[in-house]
Amino acid sequence: MTLPIHNFLKPFQDPFKAHLKEVSEAESLQNVSLPIGINPFEKLIFCTPETMQGSANDGDWKSKLPHDGFTLDEVEGVSRHEVIESLRQQFDHLVTIDDIGDEVFDADDDSNAADYTWEQVIKKNREFGPVFDMTNNPLDIRATNIGITIRDFTVTIDPHLIQHLVQSHDPDESLRHLADPFLDYFDDHASRVFRCDHFDDSFTKERAFFAALELLVLGIQHTHSEVALSEGICGFSVQHIRFVGNAVLEQAEIVDEMREDSMMERVRKFYLEHRLNFASPTREQEDDSDLPPAQKARVFMNALRERNDAGALCDTKYYGHNRKLICVGINYPSILVFRKTDRDTAEQFFEENENVSVRDLLSIVDACVRVNVEGMTGRDEKYHKAWHAKKGVVIAFLFKHLDKIAEELKIRYSFDYPMLLRL
Repeated sequence: MTLPIHNFLKPFQDPFKAHLKEVSEAESLQNVSLPIGINPFEKLIFCTPETMQGSANDGDWKSKLPHDGFTLDEVEGVSRHEVIESLRQQFDHLVTIDDIGDEVFDADDDSNAADYTWEQVIKKNREFGPVFDMTNNPLDIRATNIGITIRDFTVTIDPHLIQHLVQSHDPDESLRHLADPFLDYFDDHASRVFRCDHFDDSFTKERAFFAALELLVLGIQHTHSEVALSEGICGFSVQHIRFVGNAVLEQAEIVDEMREDSMMERVRKFYLEHRLNFASPTREQEDDSDLPPAQKARVFMNALRERNDAGALCDTKYYGHNRKLICVGINYPSILVFRKTDRDTAEQFFEENENVSVRDLLSIVDACVRVNVEGMTGRDEKYHKAWHAKKGVVIAFLFKHLDKIAEELKIRYSFDYPMLLRL
């Protein structure tokens, strides 16, 4: 089944749509008629017919790109699997959650499992009776310190286990895995958060421990919005329970962050493997600043061809309704624009800047490509607007405004690009 993916795509964001202000700055470019299917309001600026092989042209561009951060489960009446399969047709490659070998956490392997049950905790706390009176003493420091101790304790637990307990929504399961480790943690850290005068005959360490178990379970239960909030037996306030619940959720969400990092690492790894198929024959010379200017120019032009033949890495993330990353679509648009005469300009540049290697100059080029990709995917709002750097993918423009471009990139990415050019 092919889905109407175009219904939720956004118009392609052309990285060159702003017009160059000076005619002299556009000497290597000309406007051409747009192919059928391209939005007439999205004007592209292309090279003259003398554009070198491997330089960007109208056939290389995708007319549309999906919304970054689109939620797959929002497609009504269509399964997630069908959406993913349809997305495969929209991208050059699609990395899914299955590609990273995500392991299912096995709670049975937990060596800390204990025999505590929720019924035992309730029975013990009933024997002790209520300990906190939030009506008359809403700022009871002992209750607050128990909450802080639980928050600090959750940081020491495997986030996969925390996420498992949140998902299992079982008080006995939570106690089975957390009671013993918490007992050890509480015994070691009680003196750090409690003063000696906090404990007396009515509030012993044992009493505090079982009260803490109650708060821990109530906090985990509170992570489910459909569960009615209970204050339990000990008298903790709603604020204490929410405090612990939020701490638990923060730890559980680390797993999703780790999973997303793994997927994006997979995307980068796949792209590097993809680039190898188009590797420049002179790639190993890019770091050699002692090459003659003519050879540096040759190596530079080969590197430009490699980048356009392979295409830039342009990724789009898709999430489930719970904001968990499900898949990442990858396209490889050819963005750089160059022609034969740029080789002469490059040679002149390297004659005037003998200590600059090809790799140094390519770092500027790659950063200009990055500016454009961020604009194409809508991720450039948080950055400094680098007008010249955005046009820097046109190599003739890059050489003419190299100093300005390097300064803009320095502001945008907090990296000393001018230093690469020995400025």
